[in-house]
Amino acid sequence: MTSQSLIEHNAGLPGMETAGAQALVKSFTDALKRDDRGRWTLPRLPEKDERAAILKWREEVFRQTRPIMDSVAEKQRVSDELLTFFASYPQLRNDDVTTRIAVYMQDMLDLPMVALVSAIKAIRGNKVKGLDPDYVPTAARIVKEACEFAVALRASIHNIDKVLAVAQLEQRGPSPEQMERVNKHMAELAVALGNSDEETRREKAKKFYAEQQERHERVLISEYEHHGEIPHRNKHGVLLSRSLAVQLNIRIEKAAKGARR
Repeated sequence: MTSQSLIEHNAGLPGMETAGAQALVKSFTDALKRDDRGRWTLPRLPEKDERAAILKWREEVFRQTRPIMDSVAEKQRVSDELLTFFASYPQLRNDDVTTRIAVYMQDMLDLPMVALVSAIKAIRGNKVKGLDPDYVPTAARIVKEACEFAVALRASIHNIDKVLAVAQLEQRGPSPEQMERVNKHMAELAVALGNSDEETRREKAKKFYAEQQERHERVLISEYEHHGEIPHRNKHGVLLSRSLAVQLNIRIEKAAKGARR
């Protein structure tokens, strides 16, 4: 079950009706591509208002992943959906439907309402293959379908996170002022190397690149300091940019108040 089919089934559910937000998020998630270094990229980054809308939509989708056991209202919504569902089976007319619903609900408490309602609607609409419409599906069968919808919900969140991580990563690009300084240094290096013997050129080049690395690290460290955090280095001692650390879900430690690294 895809995230898109999940959205289609959930068009009428509370909190999931904002077609504009869905379309915006889909336009960015569909545009995700990997570059030659395996990083996720976008043709363009979300504007400020678009990013705010994407974040708001992520919060809404994340809220929809909570299990129904945490909400009396959501349990009631699923119970009402089951009542409507069972009413479509003539063989249950003389059954104790209330008891049947209670039994089914015990197997569904760990799943989110959106996934359960979507699964019930899909089965009732004959959109699930392999089911005989003349027989009442078991609770386990409904749960199986609901789990697929729940996975699609989490996949949707994962894709949104990739879009937001790309934005953070790309926004770390050099400013025009930084590019001007780099170009100046490269010009100076070219002049210096042009008037030196081979050994001197190697030494000057080594010094130049060491200085560039130091400047680069200072920029990365300043970003951590701006957020009051300790710069993160990998096991090889390489300093990672904060945006990359966030993208890789690395836990970043907070710096002691007033401390600088």
